[in-house]
Amino acid sequence: MKNIKPEIYFIKYAYPCAHILRTVRGEVSKKEFSMMEDAAINNKILDKEFLEKTFFRAFTRISQLAKEMKKDKWGIEVIKEYFRVRHNPVLDASDYPESFKEQCKVFEAKVKQILGNCEAIVEYENKGLKKRRVKTDYIPDIKVNDKVTIHWSYIVEKI
Repeated sequence: MKNIKPEIYFIKYAYPCAHILRTVRGEVSKKEFSMMEDAAINNKILDKEFLEKTFFRAFTRISQLAKEMKKDKWGIEVIKEYFRVRHNPVLDASDYPESFKEQCKVFEAKVKQILGNCEAIVEYENKGLKKRRVKTDYIPDIKVNDKVTIHWSYIVEKI
């Protein structure tokens, strides 16, 4: 995702978690949830203040990381470091069930099969080789053997 705005890069990784904020925690309205989905899929910029308020747990960590890196918290490098490197250890340290952690972690994966309805099967490593059905909404031109990152049920980016 070259030359992508940080708000778009962030929401592509963060939106898959929004269903927890909506259905489990009740912190996001149906309208906000739909707005975030539209932004993630269609590369629309959402207000930074809204994103920071909605995903305050992530931004607490992102702000600290930005200080460590001596960079702006809205820099792509900081957001990428958070999701691609720092996110999984946070989950590992949590008391969430293993099945939740498995879904919420960000993994590098390989596209094994393209299915209809904007879906694919990917293969990734997590205590053994695993396969998962994921959505390709963010990257509709994905191909078999592409290397990608996944978060929840989404391919987030090609790598």
